[in-house]
Amino acid sequence: MLKVGFDFKDLEFLEIFKRKLAEDNFAADLKNYRYHLGHNKEEIENMKSRLEKELFPILPLKEKNVFKIQDVLEELNRIFKDFE
Repeated sequence: MLKVGFDFKDLEFLEIFKRKLAEDNFAADLKNYRYHLGHNKEEIENMKSRLEKELFPILPLKEKNVFKIQDVLEELNRIFKDFE
């Protein structure tokens, strides 16, 4: 999404994001998602394991070779770090 210039700070996006969080019974306070989208180390490790088992087998080889979850998390941390 970043590669195509998506603006994560767009007010309309943020409102939709907050509504979706509320619908799914998650806290709507965006400060909760500043680091690893609010997940702890154990949850991140579980996510990585699930990606390897469930996502990687269906990704094209080219995508599999460039997708790095740690890079994605670091970029999301950068994006969300200033959210209020």
